Amino acid sequence: MKEAVLLLAVVLNVYLLFRSFELMGKLHAYLVIDARSKKNLQLLSVVAPIFGFITTCLTYQKTIKRA
Repeated sequence: MKEAVLLLAVVLNVYLLFRSFELMGKLHAYLVIDARSKKNLQLLSVVAPIFGFITTCLTYQKTIKRA
């Protein structure tokens, strides 16, 4: 059960990472945000899932060691 939740959390983080890049591209294309804001948001969208991965790994550390 814990393995399934771990896998779901990792897949969700990766999915949200790519969706955020897609959203920023659309916002930049429609001139809602400028290039500087786009770069800052891209950095944030990479950093947030990394912390999500770290939190997930720390939460399911025993499950990861068993696998």
